Amino acid sequence: MIKRLLRFLFICLLFASYCTANAQDVTGSWKGYLVESDFRQYEQRYNIEISFEQLQNGLVKSIITVYKKKAFQSRTAGIGILNKKSNSLVFSEIKILQKADSSNAETCFMAFQLFYSKMGNEVLTGIFRTRKDAVNYCSEGKVYLRKFIPLEVKKKIREERKEKRALKKQRKKMIRALK
Repeated sequence: MIKRLLRFLFICLLFASYCTANAQDVTGSWKGYLVESDFRQYEQRYNIEISFEQLQNGLVKSIITVYKKKAFQSRTAGIGILNKKSNSLVFSEIKILQKADSSNAETCFMAFQLFYSKMGNEVLTGIFRTRKDAVNYCSEGKVYLRKFIPLEVKKKIREERKEKRALKKQRKKMIRALK
């Protein structure tokens, strides 16, 4: 069953790769949450962290970490496609790297469809669906991720903005003095 899923994902990657040459760069760490609904009318919220590495032709490698107050943690590897025309990212988990919760024998792989937007912050929002095999679904839900910027980079950005404001004030003073 997993071979069928991998084959399907590979065909999708090949089919969509022709239009992804100049895709948006999502390389880096993204943090946020996902809200899972398992068809029984209740929801659970999990924290999620995804590290993306953009490869050639819009292909994207990822490491996905999902956790809930240290009670459940899984780390998986994924692969997908980034499409700049539609600002979308489609990817799927392909390999379990670490699973801390061994009480649940059922293994469900996630597939994501996310959309990129930038309004102040870089954000990926969309949906996910988990499945045991090509036919049986486990759950689905919504995902919200924001690009993680390290504290040092944030300080540097603030300093650059501060310098630009100071230069702008100096220019205004010079223009007033010349009038």
